[in-house]
Order: sequence, then structure tokens, then C-alpha cells
Amino acid sequence: MIKKDNESLQITLKKSDIQTLNKINESLNKRFNFKLTKSQTIQYLINNFEPSNKPIKKESKRPIKTANQEETKPILNDSIITDYQRKTNALKKRLNLPNPKLSQTLGISEGNLKHYLYGQRTPKGKNADILREFFKKYGIE
Repeated sequence: MIKKDNESLQITLKKSDIQTLNKINESLNKRFNFKLTKSQTIQYLINNFEPSNKPIKKESKRPIKTANQEETKPILNDSIITDYQRKTNALKKRLNLPNPKLSQTLGISEGNLKHYLYGQRTPKGKNADILREFFKKYGIE
């Protein structure tokens, strides 16, 4: 009987965990000066993980809002974020440019561009005007 060293694993991550994984991935890409896949990043983290004796913090659960309670915090319109995220990613794909080159082409900082690509922020002011202009120019709707 042959014993396999590798096993296939499929995981589901929260959006915030994916964003953290992307940041770690970018950091490792810069450190090693080549692009790692997310699977390689996870493998690197597993191989270099040193368990600590600190207890793991449990996430606080938000109280369930009843029908007669009003929302105290304004909710950001998810459709706006996903629309800009979708269009910005489509523009990146159409131009076939990495993030640094795309940010230079658009005249938007690379940090802001990444936030738009990941759907973490909505462009405002000059950045929104620039993006709308490029979306129109390249027929992205």
C-alpha cells in the first residue's frame, strides 16, 4: 500500500480572512521577489507557524436587531462597492496590467487602487472621476 504525503483540502474563509491572506501574500511576494499563489502562502504559514500559549480571542457577536429597533450606524451601500470593484477589476483585466502599472496609468495611488479592487472602499472625488472616464473609454458598464 502506497501512502500519500499530500491531501487535498478545500476551505471557506470569511471576507476579512481573505483580505488578511491577500495582505500576507503581497508581503511574501515582496519578500521573496516572486509571486506566490494563495495555496503556497497558506503552506508557508503552516510550515512556519509557531504556536503560542496565548488564548485565542473569540469574536464578539453582534446583538440581533428586532424589527422595531433603528439602525444606529449608517450602512455602506454594498451594491456601490461591488459595482466599482467589478468595474475596476474588469478594467485591470482589459488593460492586462499589474497593480503598480495600472495605478500609474490611472494616476491613482496603488494603495487606493487595491482598496477599490478588493471592494474595501468606494472612490470619491478626483479618483471617482478618473475611474468613470476610463470605464467609459474602455466600454466597461
